[in-house]
Amino acid sequence: MKMLESAMLRMILGVILTTGSALLAQQVDQSPIPPAPVPSQLLTGKKVFISNVPGAVFSSPRTAEDDLYRPYNQFYASMKNWGYYELVSTPEEADLIFEISLVDRLTMGNTLVQGSNRLAYFDLCVRDPKTQVVLWWFAERLQEANRSATGEKNYNQALTNLMNDVKRVVDQHAGAADARK
Repeated sequence: MKMLESAMLRMILGVILTTGSALLAQQVDQSPIPPAPVPSQLLTGKKVFISNVPGAVFSSPRTAEDDLYRPYNQFYASMKNWGYYELVSTPEEADLIFEISLVDRLTMGNTLVQGSNRLAYFDLCVRDPKTQVVLWWFAERLQEANRSATGEKNYNQALTNLMNDVKRVVDQHAGAADARK
């Protein structure tokens, strides 16, 4: 009889715990989290200095030409074509500093999946030139390739994605009324 009571008690306790957890989960606010504000300098800044930050030197070429200045040159050209910010030649003139680099990141998660523990990323760090505080950070992974033509395509796509990330943040938060396109 005691075994039956004990089993019944465990079953009732299990039902209570399961039901209580389900009710608690339903009570948690599941409404979308509103976006946090973007630093105002990113939206109100007019002048940008683009800095070429040294990145990784890869053992295998990612593109047809192995140009260490290519991320800087290509990103600079994209920013100039966009025309949202005025590009300046010294940090002292700037409202924002955009630091572009190609980095080789050590990652633990991809070791089992891809057999490699390093991945290439384009990083873009946006700084306040007065305080050197990082205001925003963007990153785009550069997909690996076995052929140089595919590597070239992936390189261009990753830089395009990085530029689109910047545009998306600015456009979403600046508002249509004061967007400078």
